[in-house]
Amino acid sequence: MDVAAIIRKHLYVIDLPENDKAIIVNLTVSLLYFSYFCIAYFSENMSSALQVTVLHYLHVTEILSLASILCLNGLLAFILYTRKKNPASTLPGNIQLYFIGQPLALYAILNGIPQLITGLLLGVLPFLGLILFNRKHVFYATCLMWFEIVGLAIAVSLGLLPNAPLYVDQVKPAQLPLAFLLVQILMSAPIAAVIYIMGHSLMQGIVLREKKILELSRRDGLTGLWNRRYLNEVLEHEIALTHRNLYCLSVLILDLDFFKKINDTFGHQAGDKVLLATTAILQKCARTTDYVGRFGGEEFIIILPNCDARMSVEVADRYRKSLEAQRVTVGDHVIQVTASFGVTTMLPTNTCQYNMQACLDDLINTADKALYDAKEQGRNCVIFRPLNENMQVSI
Repeated sequence: MDVAAIIRKHLYVIDLPENDKAIIVNLTVSLLYFSYFCIAYFSENMSSALQVTVLHYLHVTEILSLASILCLNGLLAFILYTRKKNPASTLPGNIQLYFIGQPLALYAILNGIPQLITGLLLGVLPFLGLILFNRKHVFYATCLMWFEIVGLAIAVSLGLLPNAPLYVDQVKPAQLPLAFLLVQILMSAPIAAVIYIMGHSLMQGIVLREKKILELSRRDGLTGLWNRRYLNEVLEHEIALTHRNLYCLSVLILDLDFFKKINDTFGHQAGDKVLLATTAILQKCARTTDYVGRFGGEEFIIILPNCDARMSVEVADRYRKSLEAQRVTVGDHVIQVTASFGVTTMLPTNTCQYNMQACLDDLINTADKALYDAKEQGRNCVIFRPLNENMQVSI
C-alpha cells in the first residue's frame, strides 16, 4: 500500500476508510515522538549550561521517544497484516485511537501536570479524535487519557515522580498537595466536556453538509438519477472489480423514441413529465445492484454489475416492455412512450494489464453503436453488440 498516496488523496477528507485512519494516526503520533527525540537530543548536546538532572531527563525522553516509535512501527505492521486479511475491519483504527493522547502523557510528565498547556491539550484531544473516529471510541480514549493524567498527578503529589523536571529551578521539586492537583483536573473536566460536545456537533454538521453536497453533485437536477460524471466514476470502479473478481459487466443505453416530437407538440413541460415518468419506471425495474442514470437529454444509461450478455438482454427487454406499457397524460392527451436499447457486455480477463480509460470508452461507444442499430431497425427494440469482434456471445 502506498501510504503517501493515501495521505495525498484524503488529506482534506473527513470520511476515510478505517484502516487508512489508523495509518495516518500512526504516522502522526510517530512524528510527534520523533520531534520529542530531536528536541531532547539537540538540547542535551548543544546546551552545556543545563544542569545534570535536566540532562538526565532529556536522555530519558530520548529513550522513551525511540521506544514508542518502535512500538508504533510494530503496531503498524499488525495493522497492515489485519488490513490484508480483513480490509473491512475497524479494529486497527480503534486501537490506534488510544495512542493519540500518549505523547501528551509524556509531555505532561516533563512539563508539569498543573500547567495551562496540559489542560488545553486535554480539551483539544477529543476534538481531534472526532475528526476521524467514532464518538464512542473517542469518549473512551478521552476517559483513558484523563485517568492517566489523574494517575500521574497522584504520583507527583506522593513524590513518586518529579513535577516539571525540565525546569532548571525544580531540581528538587517540592511535593504538590494532592487536593490542589485534583481541583485543577476537576475544574478542567467541564471545559473538556463542552469542547467534546461542541466538537462532535461541529464535525457531525460538517459531515452531513459534505454528504449533501456530494449527493447533489452526483445527481441529475430534473430526475434525481445519477449524472454522467458520477456514472463514469462508477464504471471505473466496476471495471476494476470485473478484472479483479472475474465476472461480467454489462452496460445498456436507452433513448426515448421521438422525444423531440413530444417536446415540439406538447411543450417542454410535457417532455419533463415524460422524463420523470420514465425515471420512475426505470427505478422500479432496477435491481438493487444496478446503477440507473441520465446521460443527457432523453438518453439514459444503466450499469449492470455481475451480469452476462444473456441476462443483460433479458433485463433490457424487461425495461423496454415496462416503458412501452406506460401512458403519460398531458392535458387531454395520452402519450405512449417507447425506447430503443443498446447493450454490451465486458468479459473478465486474467490479466491486470488493461487501460481503464480505454475500457470505459469501449463500453460506452459499443453500447451507443448498439443503440444506433436499434434505431435503424425500427426503434422500440433491444440490440446487443459485442465489445469486440472476437467476443463469442450466445444470446
